[in-house]
Amino acid sequence: MPQTKTRRQSPEVYSGAGTRLVEAAKSSGVDALELWCLQANTRTRRFYEARGFGAVRFTNGADNEERMPDVRYRCERNQIEGRLGASGP
Repeated sequence: MPQTKTRRQSPEVYSGAGTRLVEAAKSSGVDALELWCLQANTRTRRFYEARGFGAVRFTNGADNEERMPDVRYRCERNQIEGRLGASGP
């Protein structure tokens, strides 16, 4: 599965771009979406969990660039379809 690096924004800069990006990815017809997040980033974790992602793996961070504990999230096709119907464009 392709992985994408993202630039982190300061907490004061929120424009809805993350929601639009997640919804566009969900609308693309993929069977599942996966992403990584730092465990300490509770705001981002809540964002993904509210959009149907579930934690599937926790690591100590030894293999990531930041060397900080992280968590892998996944959203399956059935969760994607359910969320699209509930949230709409």
